[in-house]
Order: sequence, then structure tokens, then C-alpha cells
Amino acid sequence: MPDNRNIISIIISDQSGKVFNYGNDLKTQDLKKINLSGKSTGIYYVRIIMDDKSVINRKVILK
Repeated sequence: MPDNRNIISIIISDQSGKVFNYGNDLKTQDLKKINLSGKSTGIYYVRIIMDDKSVINRKVILK
């Protein structure tokens, strides 16, 4: 991710659709890791919405 964009929000959801809002108004240079400790094993979906309206979707598998 280019450092000149800001993150509007990060939304994390599990397989059942339960949503965990991770954060709002973050700078990309401040975001190094998304902490999912304490979450159960399984598949999680991460959606990052940028200030330029672009969206980054990722699937994370916790073992």
C-alpha cells in the first residue's frame, strides 16, 4: 500500500458473518499488523477501505 493513502476503516468478519470493526482513520504507515490474537481458529475476512475509495479484501486463516 502506498504510504500517502489513509485507511478509512478496517472491517473484519468471521465465517458466520459476525463483524469486528478493527479501526477507523488510520494512517497506512502506522499500520504494521492486524492483531487477531484471542480469536478462534478459522477463516476471517478483512476489508480495508482507503480514503481514495479503493477497497482491499483479504482472507486470513487462523490455525
